[in-house]
Amino acid sequence: MTLRIVQWATGNQGVEAIQAVIDRPDMALAGGWVSSDAKDGADLGTIAGRDPIGVAATRDVDALLALGVDCVAYMPRIASLDEVCRILASGASVVTTAFLFHPPSLPTADQERLRVACAEGGSTIHGNGLNPGVLSGVLPLAMSGMAVASSASPSRSGPTGPSTRARTSPSTTCASADPPTRCPRTPATSSASTAASSGR
Repeated sequence: MTLRIVQWATGNQGVEAIQAVIDRPDMALAGGWVSSDAKDGADLGTIAGRDPIGVAATRDVDALLALGVDCVAYMPRIASLDEVCRILASGASVVTTAFLFHPPSLPTADQERLRVACAEGGSTIHGNGLNPGVLSGVLPLAMSGMAVASSASPSRSGPTGPSTRARTSPSTTCASADPPTRCPRTPATSSASTAASSGR
């Protein structure tokens, strides 16, 4: 049995998903949704850096839902509950990296909307990752902003010069605070680092 897939959004993760589907003999791309006019009508294989596969991307949601596919790989930057419920109600299951990391955290009304849409379409939904940029970009910056002191890094004075250690001094700005606030310096003899975080 070959599963027919629609790729929803073709950013970094969408491109990787297209490549993975192309490489699997038990899956086939039936269509793809794009957000930009520039990609509308482009071959999905070409978008993913592969040879053309004869399947064009589109911005026409109605046309995609009319395909009657098995699953939609839903990977936009910002999720739309209305959009997802419409896909589910059409009969296509949804796999997404955009939300549903912890379904019980959704508002009760949103959970109910998803249940109703799944019941109407005989479909399912599965959240299997974090939205692009959260772990790879935003979180490391937030964590590094909490640090008051950084460890020394080796440097060289020249091609044959002696190895030295760069001197570091504690930062006095808590970059994780909103707005930034001044943090007390730690004693120069202390090896402990302090952290500050802002609640969201």
